[in-house]
Amino acid sequence: MLIGASARAESVNLNCTNGSDEVIGHVTFDEKAGTAGYSADVNNVPVSPAKFTDVEITWTMNSSYDGKLLSYALDRTTGTLSFKPSNWRFTCTVAKAKF
Repeated sequence: MLIGASARAESVNLNCTNGSDEVIGHVTFDEKAGTAGYSADVNNVPVSPAKFTDVEITWTMNSSYDGKLLSYALDRTTGTLSFKPSNWRFTCTVAKAKF
C-alpha cells in the first residue's frame, strides 16, 4: 500500500514523475480534512474537496495552465496519478527530505 494507516491522520506530500527522474508535479492530500490537490509548484498546491476510498483518491479542480476542469485519480496501491480528460499518467512517491 502506498500510504499506511498512521500517515492518514495528517497531510501527505507526494512528488510525481512522468517516467524520468525529473519531478514534474506535486500532490498534497489530507484524508482527515477530506482534501487533495495537484500542482507543478511544490510551494503552491491548491486543494479541493476529495473522495477517499481504500484504493483511490479522487478530486476535481481547474488546471493552472488553461483553467479547464480536470478530474484527478490517485491509485493508493500503485501511486499512479491520472488526469481526465487527458491521458496523462504520472508515478507519485512520498516526498522525503534528502538532508
